[in-house]
Amino acid sequence: MTNSKYLHEIDGLRAIAVISVIINHFNKQLLPNGYLGVDIFFVISGYVITLSIHNRPREKFKYFIIGFYERRIRRLIPALTIFVIITSLIICLFNSSPDLSLRTGITSLFGFSNLYLLKQSTDYFAQSTELNIFTHTWSLGVEEQFYLIFPFLTWISGFARKSKNGLFNLFFIVGTLSLASLTTFIYLYPTNQSAAYFLMPTRFWEMSAGCMTFIAFQKRLAIKDFCKKIPSILIFGIIITLMLQKILIGYFSTILIVILSCILIGSTKRKNNINKILTNSKIIHIGKLSYSLYLWHWGILSISRWTIGIHWWSIPFQVLVIYFMAFSSYKLIESPFRQTNWFIKPIKTLIYIPSILFFTSISIFLLSKNHLNVYSGRVLSMLQKGSKSLNNNLPHSFTNSKWNGKDCWFESENTWNTAEIINFCTFGDFKTSSRRIIVIGNSYAPAFAALFDKVASETNYSFLLFVNSDLKDIKYFPSGLNINSKYSDKFVSGNKFKKIISLLKKGDAVIWVADLNGFLDISTNYLGRKSLKNFSKGLQTLQLKLENKNIKVLLLDALPLAREAKCTPDFAAKQWFNILNTKLCEMPGRKETLISRKRMHHEMSHYIKNLNKIDLFDKFCPNEKCTYFEENPNIILYRDIASHSSIEGALNAASSFKKQLTNILEEY
Repeated sequence: MTNSKYLHEIDGLRAIAVISVIINHFNKQLLPNGYLGVDIFFVISGYVITLSIHNRPREKFKYFIIGFYERRIRRLIPALTIFVIITSLIICLFNSSPDLSLRTGITSLFGFSNLYLLKQSTDYFAQSTELNIFTHTWSLGVEEQFYLIFPFLTWISGFARKSKNGLFNLFFIVGTLSLASLTTFIYLYPTNQSAAYFLMPTRFWEMSAGCMTFIAFQKRLAIKDFCKKIPSILIFGIIITLMLQKILIGYFSTILIVILSCILIGSTKRKNNINKILTNSKIIHIGKLSYSLYLWHWGILSISRWTIGIHWWSIPFQVLVIYFMAFSSYKLIESPFRQTNWFIKPIKTLIYIPSILFFTSISIFLLSKNHLNVYSGRVLSMLQKGSKSLNNNLPHSFTNSKWNGKDCWFESENTWNTAEIINFCTFGDFKTSSRRIIVIGNSYAPAFAALFDKVASETNYSFLLFVNSDLKDIKYFPSGLNINSKYSDKFVSGNKFKKIISLLKKGDAVIWVADLNGFLDISTNYLGRKSLKNFSKGLQTLQLKLENKNIKVLLLDALPLAREAKCTPDFAAKQWFNILNTKLCEMPGRKETLISRKRMHHEMSHYIKNLNKIDLFDKFCPNEKCTYFEENPNIILYRDIASHSSIEGALNAASSFKKQLTNILEEY
């Protein structure tokens, strides 16, 4: 068997892998597990890189390391750099807030976008990965990090030095590390799937599987002969069947696809149907384009989601654009850099290319700071926008109150001055008002600041609104909403809260305002019955302590699951470039959300009785289909991807809130 023959088959396998990934990214329903093509790529990478080192002449360590990294840089970086530059410019045309994409692009240039995306995956309010134009570069980061350590393993083992026991030593070292990697992958998958997905140490075993396959074929001809006896069509059929499965099999499918890929590499023979498929000239052509196809397909699909969308009628056009860009990248960038020694000394590649990457990243960073100069749409005329604005001053005040958001967020170590809190954090006159209402909860409470401001101006009510992140004393307020993320809900310290509660009198109230979407069982962030039970018991404790004073406890009921749309308001807005996109920011349906909320109410009723609720659902979803906009398309209801109410949305709901609140309070 010649190396060239085998490489043709490898190119064919690359084609199968990239085609499966592209089909999956076009429509997950067509090939639900097509993403496993990435795992096939990992196996191929391990096999090919080991084959490449094996075929290299014996060299001194310095020349071996320099040559290895120089070849990897020429193979990966030029095409990636051009892709990042072009798509960074394009996405700024259609995304008025492209920072997430641009930062991912910058990190991809240096081989750690997988780590950046892992960090973003812990963000409860992160934008959908489908809208990040560089999401797919995580796999390149994993491979590049593998390439950082692999040549040292081959040198230490003696494999790269052509020593007598080099093959055995490398197999033993890589096998030991693979066992640790696979164990970690299996351990993390159920508890921290993002880490298992994005980290190189948890993916090391996949690339090393390709390495060990090569060694096994070289060292043990019996293994290679055994693999050849396995019908290739059987292995190929199992792979396709696995990719077609709609049931999520978890990490088992990843392990199985890696094993099958290793067997398929060894089982293909010249005179069988699968070999003919893999060595077909058109399949080989696709395989040679696989890297550029992988780069450009996601970029084109992501831009499509920002603009026209992905429809049956658009797919042929999108496929042609993907192929054209990939072919151009391969012919004009990838092949010339791979086949030509641009610098006489390889060390110069290691100096000049990183310098180019540095200046490219600086340029993209500057672009991120001036992206609105490129943006082709209309910038939304919202009074406030973005989650950071939650703790800023309101741009106007109906009651001439001294509300100052940044002074109304408290950490446990902050000095607690009741007089200052009343002065800075109250809408209306706390001392003379007929009804004093304390608003507690998480960041969703200050999102309704304009609503409280307006109601205070139209009534003789006052609203004391503040949040706190002290989680140590929870006797006086609800618990159970703490999400495992840096955006964990903020609560009011029990001991400090007592001082404020003592100022309330008969007929006053406490309103709990938070995002309850985590308690709706159609939410992707559903917390479960145990958390709902804890939350309900916390509310009950608060209600029991206050009902003896005739002080009401109210809950702002769950609003539409806007967060599940995973998109920002600018993406939801109709622009000239997305008028054909009929699936902008789709939320779960109104009917199913209300049914889920009814189940939540039923569960809560087991632990808390006669809880007063204020329901603004109809104001945030006036029609059968919930959207980011009120019937008047000029009123956008949410200010950010976290589903915090916009000022316009809050003001739009103020009259309904006032009516319901008045009915409850006037019972006294």
